[in-house]
Amino acid sequence: MLAAILLLAPIRAGDLAGYDDARYALVAKHVVLSGHWLEIESNGGPALEHPPLFSWVQAALFIPFGLSDPLAKLPSALCGLGVILLVAWLGRRITGDAFTGVLAMFVMATSIYFVKYAARAMTDVPFTFFFLAAVCAWILGEDDPRWLLAAGAFAAMAQLTRAMAGLSIPLLFAADMIVNRRRPPLRYLVAVTLIAFLPPAAWYAQWIYKYGGEFFVRHSA
Repeated sequence: MLAAILLLAPIRAGDLAGYDDARYALVAKHVVLSGHWLEIESNGGPALEHPPLFSWVQAALFIPFGLSDPLAKLPSALCGLGVILLVAWLGRRITGDAFTGVLAMFVMATSIYFVKYAARAMTDVPFTFFFLAAVCAWILGEDDPRWLLAAGAFAAMAQLTRAMAGLSIPLLFAADMIVNRRRPPLRYLVAVTLIAFLPPAAWYAQWIYKYGGEFFVRHSA
């Protein structure tokens, strides 16, 4: 409850600080006004710099509740709360000690830069949430392999939020399988791979098909 107050209260005050905040919100605003969810634009041209998931979430909030700065920040704040809860679970799961989980949650909730960016309309905290959720689901997959499907879904969301940075999650899973000699059921491993890579691959494919070389120039810049 204290973490919820700490993270949600700041989004009520102030405007969208910095370039990134305004850029993501502007893309979401265009989605709402145009109704085009795939042809995302910014300042009259295609928005080829970043994947669209964060702006899609903002647009989904704008449609029923209207355009506002606090709503643009809300996804980050909610993901920040999710990170704090997942850190508590992960600390408890790894160590087997409930107090360690609470302590980990306290450390996360009092990290100044984490709290700062949880109040910003940026992808840092949402990406952290998707990354951590993928790790937690992967660990739960040891008990029930169906959780591996959730791990793949969160890995896809991470890639659709922070592009290449999201590739670190499948690499982490592969390293775990090699180091700890973990052998998930083959059918689930194939499903995880498809779920993790097909959505971002489809998104990039349609961008490359439509914009060709311009995509690589804008995206790399």
